[in-house]
Amino acid sequence: MTDLQRTTPAPHAGRLFNEADAVEGAQGVVLLSHSAWVTWFGADEGIVGAPVELNAEPHIVIGVLTEGFEFEDADFCTPLVVETPQLRGIATAADPLTFTAVTALLLAVALVACWLPAKQATRIAPMDVLKGT
Repeated sequence: MTDLQRTTPAPHAGRLFNEADAVEGAQGVVLLSHSAWVTWFGADEGIVGAPVELNAEPHIVIGVLTEGFEFEDADFCTPLVVETPQLRGIATAADPLTFTAVTALLLAVALVACWLPAKQATRIAPMDVLKGT
């Protein structure tokens, strides 16, 4: 059950989103608000299953929300499809070699960051600093 299914009343027509709608490569689907359904589609009951184009991409209308339940500042809703990154050939933090190399590099940077100011400080005579010369 999706968050939308838990928080949204049953649709006026059709269905709400399901997990399969938010999978990468799935057919584009759209839910219409009740006002958009009345205004743009003349309250046509046959709109569910009809193809529509959003941002020049084909979608299928899967449902119309009940009257009174509207999206904030929107007349339709599409599922958020999160693309899974392809990590083939890229080292990850779980890779022991990468982990060791990054740790060594950070340690080297930290040591140099401490050593350089200390080396510069040894060139200054403390009494000259106190005297102001």
